[in-house]
Parts: sequence; C-alpha cells; structure tokens
Amino acid sequence: LHGTAGGEAVLVAYWGVRRQGELVETYQFSESRALTEDGYAALARALQALLVDLSGEIADSLREVSAAGG
Repeated sequence: LHGTAGGEAVLVAYWGVRRQGELVETYQFSESRALTEDGYAALARALQALLVDLSGEIADSLREVSAAGG
C-alpha cells in the first residue's frame, strides 16, 4: 500500500482461507491506480478505491471456497 513517484497508488496483498484450521486456498491481489491529481488527498482517494477492490476480491474468495466445500 503505497504511492509511486510516477503518480500511482499501489496495493499488493496476499491472504489464505482456512476451513477447520486447514489452509484450503491462497490468493493474491496486486493492482495500481493512477492518481487523478497531485497531492496526498488524491493518493488517499486512490488507495481507498484499491482497498474497496481488495475487499470485493476477499469476499469473492470466501464465496468461492464456501461453494466448493459446502
């Protein structure tokens, strides 16, 4: 979770899903988003949007594992 000198916000995350203590699946999220303007506020907005995207990916992964394993 950081900003680059080139004007992008970057978020890289890894997570795993466990069922009854056993790791059943691992996931990776790696995305960047261009800033719409210079400054910290624009970086914060871009990072917020990336975190929303990540939360959707995590939710999807939980649904996927749940559907596959009952």
